[in-house]
Amino acid sequence: MLPDSPPPAWYPDPANPDQRRWWDGNAWGPTADGAPIAPKVRPPSYLVWAIVLLVLNTCNPLCIAAVIYGFRVGKLSDAGDAAGALRASRLARTLNIINTCLILALAALAFYAEFLNPNRRY
Repeated sequence: MLPDSPPPAWYPDPANPDQRRWWDGNAWGPTADGAPIAPKVRPPSYLVWAIVLLVLNTCNPLCIAAVIYGFRVGKLSDAGDAAGALRASRLARTLNIINTCLILALAALAFYAEFLNPNRRY
């Protein structure tokens, strides 16, 4: 094996980056295996959802946290930390679900207080 060379493994083919070729530590194998390279997949950030909820429910720290984690998904994914990006994506989604439930509960409470409350004075 050459000094400072990557370990033996399948790598993108230098002649055709859409396929893989075996690197034995010293030289490339004679043929590519024909298997396509799986594209990097960025998990969803739920950022738009978080921003809409932030507008609807300002001053809620959970909304602010959802926006922050939505931004972190892209940063972690671009840095190559797929596991961290997936964790941030799941946390952003969870925070957005909690915020949506909170907004719906507050809207139902306001509706009750305005229209269905039997003690309401007209």
